[in-house]
Amino acid sequence: MGYISFYRKWRPQGFDEVIGQKYNIQTLKNVLAGKRLSHSYMFCGPRGTGKTSTARILAKAINCVDGITPVPCNKCKNCTTISNGNNVDVIEIDAASNRGINEIRELREKVKYLPNNLRKKVYIIDEVHMLTTEAFNALLKVLEEPPEHVIFIMATTEPNKVLPTIMSRCQRFDFYPISLDIIKKRLGTIAKSEKLSISNPALGLIAKYADGSLRDADGILEQLAAYNDGKIEPKDIVALLGVVDLEVLFEFVDVLAEGNISRGLEMIKSIIGSNQNLKVFVSELLDHLYNIYVVKNYDKPTEVTDISKDYVGKYIKQAESLHKEEIEYYLDHFTELLKQIKWGESSKTFFRAAAIQAITYIVLDDKQIDKKIRAWEAKIHSLEREVKDTGVLFEESGQVATPSQDSEDLDFLNAAKPEST
Repeated sequence: MGYISFYRKWRPQGFDEVIGQKYNIQTLKNVLAGKRLSHSYMFCGPRGTGKTSTARILAKAINCVDGITPVPCNKCKNCTTISNGNNVDVIEIDAASNRGINEIRELREKVKYLPNNLRKKVYIIDEVHMLTTEAFNALLKVLEEPPEHVIFIMATTEPNKVLPTIMSRCQRFDFYPISLDIIKKRLGTIAKSEKLSISNPALGLIAKYADGSLRDADGILEQLAAYNDGKIEPKDIVALLGVVDLEVLFEFVDVLAEGNISRGLEMIKSIIGSNQNLKVFVSELLDHLYNIYVVKNYDKPTEVTDISKDYVGKYIKQAESLHKEEIEYYLDHFTELLKQIKWGESSKTFFRAAAIQAITYIVLDDKQIDKKIRAWEAKIHSLEREVKDTGVLFEESGQVATPSQDSEDLDFLNAAKPEST
């Protein structure tokens, strides 16, 4: 057998191998154990979360020679031919390229025939939302009066585009993005089996870049394995994919917290000199600041944001070094910078200016504000005494004092003066 890509080689072959979709898998296993099969299923969720793999496993579980079972044997002819994709009774249709009414009419004619060698004929329709309205209406007739020997399993990344009349006739299962830690663990298993040398930070960086898609993570790992002869470090991922190293983000926010302009200027030069895509960097920085804000304001941050357990301690430490108002300012400030970079041409100039403004930003606490107010009050009282003394001198000399710009300023200060309590 020739070379097989990681995502195909490591595709789940049983329900217990599907990761990150605990509730969906448990529900399907219970359905199979109780022989309570529906005629149509709708798997919804982002790419690479296991929709098509689960559909194939479900087809094996329904047609295994051991009977309808939550644990297909993967050894019998039925299971192996379904896994290999060459069983004539399991028909996979890509709705993106077979989206017209003629293809669905042809399907309607074929569903009438009994399966050749399986218990049930299974139609797996991927990206079903790509069907035309006419094709959906033609499919609806089959779903309304399905033959007993046919089961439909449909998958979509955009369930909002599926007609409600279609959706209402299916059992819907929502597949969610896979968490960072689960992807990291899975990648570690694959790397060990494939004899790849990869550091833990590199695994974390791949998992973050995969954005909840295990298939994307497998593909990135395979690409990196070919790039550096099986030895993978964070710098390789940054160089090959243009992603931002998380350690750089921590260092940049440390500079903001310290207000260290010398170190900040060095970092600005380093970031720009590395040919980093500034739009990507600022976008990643905003995600990082959001995570810090969550850690600062929420007792259980991992419940509301996807932070790797390896970095929770560093996030807590960094959150402690910043005021809540500072983080809010940085979020607003760098959001505006992202807009400028996205639509402007001088991205490096915008980035330099925005970074310097952020580094030199100062948040005054209540004590500092009170101190400044008292200083202004003292200045106002001093100016009032000077004006009174000037008025007495004018009276003694027989001159009449006329309002000046300084007195107008004084009136303004008096009007702005807070009432004493």
